[in-house]
Amino acid sequence: MSSIIGRAGYPALSAGEFEADSRVWNPTTQTYTVTQMGQFPKAGLADQQLFRTDGPPRLVLITCGGSFHPSTRSYADNVVIIAEPDYP
Repeated sequence: MSSIIGRAGYPALSAGEFEADSRVWNPTTQTYTVTQMGQFPKAGLADQQLFRTDGPPRLVLITCGGSFHPSTRSYADNVVIIAEPDYP
């Protein structure tokens, strides 16, 4: 298990550093355990059922990934990290 913290206490979001059971934390708020990671084409992101308003709390981090296309100045994919809160 690894703990990752960035500057000013915010998580450093580098998908290559995350793995299942990584902990993302800010010592003044809440810690989370990464439970899922994936890389999806941007067009298929909505199909992954990431967005919801019911069920238990969770943190969903989405960032760019995959190949960079200079002509459109965009990445082909999204990297998705899902984490669940740790409770004492």
